[in-house]
Amino acid sequence: MARLQGKQVHVVAAGFTGNLSPSDDTVQKALVTVDGLAIGGPLSVDTGINGLINPENAVVSFVDATRTFQIAPTGADYSFYSYGVKFTKTGADSIVIPDVEGDHFIFFDASGVLQQISTFSDDLIEENCWLFSGYWDAVNNKQIWWGREHKHTPRMGTRTHARIHYKDGFALTEGGGLANMSVNGSGDVDADAQFSNEASVAFDEDARFDLASRLATVTLPVYRREGTEASNTWRVEESDSFPVLTTGSGRAAYNELTGGNRVQTEVPNNDFVLAHIALTTDEDRPYVAFQGQEVYSNASSARAGALVEVNNLILSGLPALEFRFVATIIFQTSNGNSNAVKSRVRSTDSGDDYGHIGTLSEQRHRYHRSI
Repeated sequence: MARLQGKQVHVVAAGFTGNLSPSDDTVQKALVTVDGLAIGGPLSVDTGINGLINPENAVVSFVDATRTFQIAPTGADYSFYSYGVKFTKTGADSIVIPDVEGDHFIFFDASGVLQQISTFSDDLIEENCWLFSGYWDAVNNKQIWWGREHKHTPRMGTRTHARIHYKDGFALTEGGGLANMSVNGSGDVDADAQFSNEASVAFDEDARFDLASRLATVTLPVYRREGTEASNTWRVEESDSFPVLTTGSGRAAYNELTGGNRVQTEVPNNDFVLAHIALTTDEDRPYVAFQGQEVYSNASSARAGALVEVNNLILSGLPALEFRFVATIIFQTSNGNSNAVKSRVRSTDSGDDYGHIGTLSEQRHRYHRSI
């Protein structure tokens, strides 16, 4: 049964062409057209139609100082579906998220009104017009990740959206590689611990993301955990172009779990640590690094760890399905290195500049399913 809450839908299927009301049964494998957009079937009573019809007709923003999300038309208006009902907006709508650490989700509800929740619900995918996913850092008063959910349209059926979301996540189709790496260098120049990102194309279900290339000297956000393990608290450092953080005497740090808390611990002199590189649906932070959560005493164990640590990263509290991991880099840190992070990139055991990450299904078993 196609459900558009009082709206008629045009259905084309074997043996039938015409308009159906919500009370009518649709033909299996029907092709439904709404506002000129073809939406594949079969549809079920549990499936709504949602999303912005033309996302380019709306502009979204988030202001940290006031914790305010806003969506407004770029021209006269924009239209969207929520719970199968079409709405048209001619002015700006805004909502303030609470000053509470953690995830926040913003959407238009069944009445076309902006709402905010802090726990993910499948209704965001299957019913509501989903606009924003973000993580709020209540200590530093800023959002540290913002997924552009408003780019989803009614062109994709909601059941298909959910299946691809949970199966494939943020899917890379072009690019994703690292470049301009000085591998096994002296560690005395910054370039020995930096890299650039090539231009990439990725899809968050139906939403296309064209990610411009990043120069090696451009800021690279680095995510780390903080506080008790159970709190799922995240922080991001956005002040430098290195994928490693430092502490103590200035050597690289790792995100150690000790006494039930995640802390910054300096890697022992001449030891090794990993950095995991990902693409994201946050267009302000398209390329990011995740701080390594283990330390290695020799090159061979670091190289072995590079193959498995990304699988064991504890990402609870962040939307793992909105990140695409593409590489793991091995760093050696030493008092004898004189660059800004006292570290240098080391090659893998096969002689590669970095470890290539496989498909999401190969790396996801420890990922948090929250979104």
